[in-house]
Amino acid sequence: MEKDIINIPAILTDKGYLSDGGRKLVLITNEITDEQAYIIAKLGKGTFGFFVFSPHEITSDELSIPEFEPEFKTDKTPSQRLRDCMYRYYEAKNKGDTSDFEVWYKTSMSKLADSYLEKLTDLQV
Repeated sequence: MEKDIINIPAILTDKGYLSDGGRKLVLITNEITDEQAYIIAKLGKGTFGFFVFSPHEITSDELSIPEFEPEFKTDKTPSQRLRDCMYRYYEAKNKGDTSDFEVWYKTSMSKLADSYLEKLTDLQV
């Protein structure tokens, strides 16, 4: 029985509850290798798995998670880390063309600030 285990650093971008009591988790990964892409491509939509993701149940003695250096070290401020994440997102979305990042960044930050102001207004009603 083949045991394809995928270990990819990722950012949790959304979560929610399902009507059956389950949870929905949305992750954005860092760059992946060809081997990881191949494993993901073999999985069909709705494939049941276990997190760290494997299409087969794994036991703790089979699971070996290698040490890795995090992309963002703790010496960065939260705002620096957010900007870096936004840059990586913009870069991936625009296939490496980052020439208009500053304009997009300022617009995105303004929208984010406006959404919090709107939430604040909703709380004060």
